[in-house]
Amino acid sequence: MDLILNADKTVFMNIYLRNKRITTEANVKYDNCSCDSMKALDEHIVNIDSLNEITCDCRYIEKVNQYQYLGVVIDSGLTWKWHVDKIQKKLYSGTTALYRIRNVMSMDGKISVYKALIESVIRNGVILYGTAADCHLSKIYGQQKRCLDTLIGNKTVRYEPIDLFKGARTLTPKSFYKYSILVSYFFEHNLRIMNNKNTSMSLRKLNRLKIPQIRNNFGERLSNYVFPTLMNGLPEHIYAENNFKKFKGLLYDWLLQVL
Repeated sequence: MDLILNADKTVFMNIYLRNKRITTEANVKYDNCSCDSMKALDEHIVNIDSLNEITCDCRYIEKVNQYQYLGVVIDSGLTWKWHVDKIQKKLYSGTTALYRIRNVMSMDGKISVYKALIESVIRNGVILYGTAADCHLSKIYGQQKRCLDTLIGNKTVRYEPIDLFKGARTLTPKSFYKYSILVSYFFEHNLRIMNNKNTSMSLRKLNRLKIPQIRNNFGERLSNYVFPTLMNGLPEHIYAENNFKKFKGLLYDWLLQVL
């Protein structure tokens, strides 16, 4: 059975660099197989230059600047601004729930609720939106910090943000992004290209994995650049760990320490 495109439920989006915005609007039509102009073109009765002169009832595909797919809002500039705004709204409602239970549950119970309502929202799709600018990620971080302050803090003791995160054993959005990248591509051996560069100089730090050259900001978001860059920054005992389960535990504990 062949799959048939549903024009009413289909949209398209142009992806572009922020400094190279697309100015020419593209009109995309869906051939519904009943259009006389398309049949005439297929049968070589008309050429493509005279196609506009023939009446065409094919439906235009809607062009959008952002679209939600599997819970992640993708925008045409890959800024992830709209997805961050969506996360913020979910965190607001989660904060309200945490405020109601702050004095009626044990600390372990409150942390479990936090991880279910707050941390799960932040971790969903973070491997994508984690490349957003700091001005966007800081919105999530600020709301996350308020959630933890509501959960753990009190009126008599003032906690530093790092103490709140360590107390709940949770990471910032940027740290969750690093964790997701390193864990997701742990078994991708094609990204572990050893740096065999020889040098006679005594360097303070020599990259263990080769990092490809990039030409634009999009290149900094690609896995073949991000993964070796993050791996090169790991302590030796984590970098050399081959057991996946131990690697995840060591990595999470280290990210908690360097918040």
